[in-house]
Amino acid sequence: MEDYDAIVVGSGFAGLFAASRLQRKGLSTLLIEKSSGPGGLCGNFELKGYEFHRACFEYPELLQRELRQSGLDYPFFEPKGFVFLHGKRINFPFKAMDIVKLAPYCFDILRLLKNIKSKKFEYLSELVEASVKNDFFKSLVYLFSLGESAPPEKVALKSIAALFDKELNYGYQKPIVPVGGNKKLIDAMVDHLQSLGVVFLFNTEKEQIINHHSHKEVITNQGSYTARYVVTSEDITVDKYPQEYGPALANSVILLAIDKQFEFPDITEALYLPRAPTSADSSDAFWMNDIYQGKMPDDHGFILSKTDLTADDHITVNIYCHAPLGVDQPDAKQTMQLCEPIYRQLEQMFPGISDAIIFKHFLSVAEYEQRLHFRPQHAPFHMLANSEKPANHDAETDIYYIGKSVYPQGENSGASMLSGITVAEAIISREANEAKATTKTTGKAMTATEEMA
Repeated sequence: MEDYDAIVVGSGFAGLFAASRLQRKGLSTLLIEKSSGPGGLCGNFELKGYEFHRACFEYPELLQRELRQSGLDYPFFEPKGFVFLHGKRINFPFKAMDIVKLAPYCFDILRLLKNIKSKKFEYLSELVEASVKNDFFKSLVYLFSLGESAPPEKVALKSIAALFDKELNYGYQKPIVPVGGNKKLIDAMVDHLQSLGVVFLFNTEKEQIINHHSHKEVITNQGSYTARYVVTSEDITVDKYPQEYGPALANSVILLAIDKQFEFPDITEALYLPRAPTSADSSDAFWMNDIYQGKMPDDHGFILSKTDLTADDHITVNIYCHAPLGVDQPDAKQTMQLCEPIYRQLEQMFPGISDAIIFKHFLSVAEYEQRLHFRPQHAPFHMLANSEKPANHDAETDIYYIGKSVYPQGENSGASMLSGITVAEAIISREANEAKATTKTTGKAMTATEEMA
């Protein structure tokens, strides 16, 4: 039975960052992963000879800061793309023409900023209805509903604020994309962690954790391992959550291979947003509400991510969309209802792309889980305005939890990274305090012995 100071379960960003900090502080660390490779949702996979991203495609600046602190200076670049709505294209980062396009909505922008500063509103729908009069700008602000995978009335403003919170310091003000794609980044991180001394075991699934007096035993399908600390990225049990949460929508993915002769624009992503409800409509007329209620809307938003993967004759693209809540495996009719509007919008966004598609595949939530062993969603639950995520440490079992199901606030890769850092620092602090207590006790014992002598 092999012994370590810490065992980390799961090799997503949370696990990689936790293992990195623990090992660098002198704690021998074993990282076990049930899949055949590292990265969690952030990596690549192949399907019928074509390579695609699993899920992640851009990251907060926190990633680069943490890698550099660990001694790995990996190259990144700034993402660029556009939002497409009402037949108009808004680029990001903004160009001069985009500022001109937004000029007519200056009063809406000022009201929005004023109401954000007032902190009177808890949800996105409340803020927008009180601030925005123009339907086009309303649709643009509801971009956050697509990003948060929830209807506007369930998107807590504090979840959006967490992205840009100075204390959390994720760095979403300056998003980054890894040069060469996710796989090259993850491979570089694993090589670096191995050089630091972290031990990796893949195809190793945790079966049970047994608490002994002085250590913990982790039983896996590959054998048993012991450690003083166990850190896991498995979702914390439902009973640890507050009552105020909502079910989280999962992403379906349309995978496309596009002939390289097609002049695809030099972007990393593009977003399509349907029209928001007009002032005459109720807010629940929004397309995301239909999805959240298990119904198929006539039109729905999506996020297109162009992968940074090289092939001789094609590029690959992931399109993330939502099937109705609870429909993990749509039937043929439902799949057509979901995909056809997306293909029509793609042709408007990229004229001529339909004839350039050489491969396409709809990856349902159920198929995604079957192929990649992960559920494609931001977090297991969608936190509401009055709810806080569970703590990272379960005092009853003395197990540390990392990932987006626990602290800190936010349902994004930055939150996952920061959870790993937070737990590692908690363990390092605990080690230091226990060492001080031991030294103090030993010192007292020695003093008592000297006095007796």
